[in-house]
Amino acid sequence: MMKEYVRKMKISATLFGAVLGILILVSGNTEIKADTVETITPAYMKSMDAYDSTVKLSYDHKFDMPGEMNNKEKSDIIKVVIPRDSIVRMDYQFYEGSDSPDFMGMSWGYVEVYTNQILSDKILSKMCNCGSQESPKTGKVLISLKKGTYYVKVIAHRNWYTDKSESIYNKLFLTGISTKDAFAVTAKKTSKDAYKLNVKSNLGVELNNIYYEKGIYHFEKNDYSLKGIGSGAGSVKVSGEGQYSVVFAFGDATSTFDLNPYNSVVLKVNLDKTKPVITGVKNGKTYRQPVIVKFSDKGSGIKAAKLNGKSVKSGKKITQNGSYTLIVTDKSGNKSTVKFIIKNKK
Repeated sequence: MMKEYVRKMKISATLFGAVLGILILVSGNTEIKADTVETITPAYMKSMDAYDSTVKLSYDHKFDMPGEMNNKEKSDIIKVVIPRDSIVRMDYQFYEGSDSPDFMGMSWGYVEVYTNQILSDKILSKMCNCGSQESPKTGKVLISLKKGTYYVKVIAHRNWYTDKSESIYNKLFLTGISTKDAFAVTAKKTSKDAYKLNVKSNLGVELNNIYYEKGIYHFEKNDYSLKGIGSGAGSVKVSGEGQYSVVFAFGDATSTFDLNPYNSVVLKVNLDKTKPVITGVKNGKTYRQPVIVKFSDKGSGIKAAKLNGKSVKSGKKITQNGSYTLIVTDKSGNKSTVKFIIKNKK
């Protein structure tokens, strides 16, 4: 087995952009031992449009390609630890060094992302031709990653024969924005049974599209009911309360058939402006016998119910004399309040 070595990535705290995750380089071997992991707390960008290509890159490596090497490749593996659900922007470039023979265009590179250490579950693959040192070839992609550990494989490939050696350089820059900060959906009731959904992306880069549908969207089904809103901030009118799904598509998701958890984010919106229903007591009434209070909510469901400031469950029987205030709140923030008095006969 090729001897494993680990090179710690240097991350500058003064970068204009933010380096995402933990980057540990392992050469020539997919086995990454746990004791080589070094924890680094990354900073996050508030918007992807703050990215500046002139800043120092997170990963910068030289691949030495020996002579008499035809249709061969060399690769490195970078371990990336995502501290929270994030939208990650990957900027990459490949170029041949000044020592390379004059065969431009016959070498290229790949950037691949895997969910496991044995590199069996690939979730992204991007190819990039090699340019010159003066004009490197570049690419970029957005990818949605849940909190966890991922492995980025960087590959240098030469597809021509020569007895001379050459160098291929790769640079990779990762930035991130928390998923919960990346997108926003708000709803406003416009009439008795109509709403206006306002959608917004805070990424700072243009999306491929934003879709919506009534109900819960599932990636594993081909859903023909998705309707497009546009690639940026926009709004759409919908009718009826209930749950809606808003899908933000980016990366390699060019149509509804390409959507998956890595190139899109689904936000669920529950349109519920109806207050919870309280039965068993009425506001302002005085009762001469014990009462049983019940409450329910068919929309978003009950979030909290308090009787005189203390939590209470539906079906509570109240027997003691006194003044009572029952406040029931649903998960959409709608609130119902009933005040009543019990004066049992002696």
